[in-house]
Amino acid sequence: MITDLKINEEEKQRYYEKGYWTKDTIADVWVKHVESCGSKLYVKDDQGTSFTYEECNDIAARLASWLVASGVKPGDVVTFQLPTWAEFCPIYLA
Repeated sequence: MITDLKINEEEKQRYYEKGYWTKDTIADVWVKHVESCGSKLYVKDDQGTSFTYEECNDIAARLASWLVASGVKPGDVVTFQLPTWAEFCPIYLA
């Protein structure tokens, strides 16, 4: 964990004012994209597998539920490795 990170407060304020930074989390941004672009293609790999935003979100939610049911708790580390497959995206989101 980064504990000694120093941020220039003036630059930080400027980034918020210009809209470069927001209070939204990555999860917040993802949900907004699912809501606004749900049926649009999100990812396609060279094997022909593809997911829309909604499909990716659904798979990620089901996988996340399975992880919780399997005993994974907030703060636990879950690792995975895949080739350049579309399945990477829902696993990462979960």
